[in-house]
Amino acid sequence: SEDDDNKSESDGSDQSFECCNGSGKRRKVTYSKTGVLVKHRQAANARERDRTHSVNTAFSALRTLIPTEPADRKLSKIETLRLASSYISHLGNVLLLGEAGDGQPCHTSASTYYPNTRSSEPDSN
Repeated sequence: SEDDDNKSESDGSDQSFECCNGSGKRRKVTYSKTGVLVKHRQAANARERDRTHSVNTAFSALRTLIPTEPADRKLSKIETLRLASSYISHLGNVLLLGEAGDGQPCHTSASTYYPNTRSSEPDSN
């Protein structure tokens, strides 16, 4: 990571960093520790740490809502997303078909939960 690559914060030496100017091309930028670019990089790193922390917090919250076996198993991020998707689909089926699985819907219209689906009732034309 860039934080690991740029650890020499207190030595005051010049450093080179790869930078891109929005065109997709990378260029070398050399500047001293007192430069403005260092402050911009530190601010960008802080924003990225905050964003990463926010994403990880959201994944932790989502993990608590997904049943796993064993119950204390920590899911990876991709496992969390895949199981959440599967679990949401399962819960939707439970709502449509009922716990008993007898084919009787819990609700009279699937469009309540799936607004883009057509009702299985015949048209009244």
